[in-house]
Amino acid sequence: MKPKSDDVLMADARVVGLEFIGPYAGVMGKSLYRCSAHGDIMQAANKVQQGIGCQKCGRLRQFASRRSGADKIRAAAGRVGLTFVGPYVNGATRTAYECAAHGQIFMTPEVVARGSGCRKCSMAAAGLRRRNPKPPKIYKRPPVTVDRCVSEANAVGLKFIGPYAGMCTKAQYECTVHGALEMVPSSVRRGAGCRFCAGNVDKSRTSLEAEASALGLKFVGPYLGDREKTTYECSSHGVLKKRPGDVHGGKGCAKCAKYGFKADKPAEFYAYRVVTRDTEFIGFGITNDKKTRQRAHAATFSKIGAEAQKIVSIWFEDGRAAAEVELEIKRGDIVPLVQTDVSGFFREAAAPDCTEDLLAYVHARCRQLQA
Repeated sequence: MKPKSDDVLMADARVVGLEFIGPYAGVMGKSLYRCSAHGDIMQAANKVQQGIGCQKCGRLRQFASRRSGADKIRAAAGRVGLTFVGPYVNGATRTAYECAAHGQIFMTPEVVARGSGCRKCSMAAAGLRRRNPKPPKIYKRPPVTVDRCVSEANAVGLKFIGPYAGMCTKAQYECTVHGALEMVPSSVRRGAGCRFCAGNVDKSRTSLEAEASALGLKFVGPYLGDREKTTYECSSHGVLKKRPGDVHGGKGCAKCAKYGFKADKPAEFYAYRVVTRDTEFIGFGITNDKKTRQRAHAATFSKIGAEAQKIVSIWFEDGRAAAEVELEIKRGDIVPLVQTDVSGFFREAAAPDCTEDLLAYVHARCRQLQA
């Protein structure tokens, strides 16, 4: 082993507060060092390199640490009604404490520091609580008056007719537009008004544009109702169709969303042969996350008791190619499509007798796109 130079030995010594005197006697041989507090000492060079300096200084620091630990334990004992007797060794070693009621006890300092006191005192206090339980608190709700029902109805544009029979019992109300109706007073208190007015209110173009703008979209229109799809425009993915009710609920562009299909990333085109109790079909789809989609379909098949077999799985490096294949099949020109009530395959399903035609088209189209 190459011997260390004096500069390296001096640098190691300075780190632990020593001065190298020498001579160098090897890595494991003891050499002469000088401590500013205790004078000349003998120490091995490898020990100095590991951070071990003067042993007397180390013992003094350890004693100071124990003394400060004892002060902390003494304060912690006082907080739980004990008196620290000692001696303190470390946090995990049992030591003596004095309880005013039960005399001397032995506990580990770390348990006392966490807030535990005399065990006998704790058991006595628990027994006292069991023998003398506190009476339960009784909360009395303020009575509901007719004036309160009238004011709550006026706040949502209704007129209270009555009679009032309880917060969860229907009462008669009157709407200025739709006439008499029955509602639960608790619903009126929460802010619910006439359900017919709520379902027939036409939204202004300003409110539709504001809701779309909050999600990074532009409302194009026309507005045909909350449940009828209309045209929106995404700055990244162009024109798309969405329901205004979905946009009001916070759903924006599916391609921009983290959970949406990413056409610029690799994707899989897949197809399953699904057999349920009532029907049989070929379900197909595309995904960027193969494992997550497989788990979702497996959970659906298990829930409805269906037998499913994966008949095709093609991985495209360009997601646009997978999306193009799916779109061409969904047009219905390649194979006849069917509608199902199975989650994930509501409209992405083909007749089971067209399996060979579907597979032949998918493989031929795949060769064309990847050529």
